[in-house]
Amino acid sequence: MRFSRKLSIFKRDKERCYICYTPLTLSTMTCDHVIPKCKGGGNTQDNLRCCCFNCNQKKGLVDGFCHDLNRKTILNDECVNRFVRIYSYFNQVIQKRELNVGVESESLSCSN
Repeated sequence: MRFSRKLSIFKRDKERCYICYTPLTLSTMTCDHVIPKCKGGGNTQDNLRCCCFNCNQKKGLVDGFCHDLNRKTILNDECVNRFVRIYSYFNQVIQKRELNVGVESESLSCSN
């Protein structure tokens, strides 16, 4: 991605993760596809949001889980349990975001 586009998204989103509102720098920012590319989302500025690594990673796991459900892929118990933890993480993010408090990060991965 070109620096000018990344900078534009960074400024538009007020230098914060759009999910948890954590302040970011250009070096810690990732760009999240609101509508995932696998679901037809493009690389347009309207579909890209400033996102911290942890929220982007967890959102990606949720999108992957939902994609597997749509394809009726068999998911193991460990993957389902991690999905529940990720769901809890996002509920926690929403509650803390309303209080304008940071959220502790937790590394969650899902491999079948």
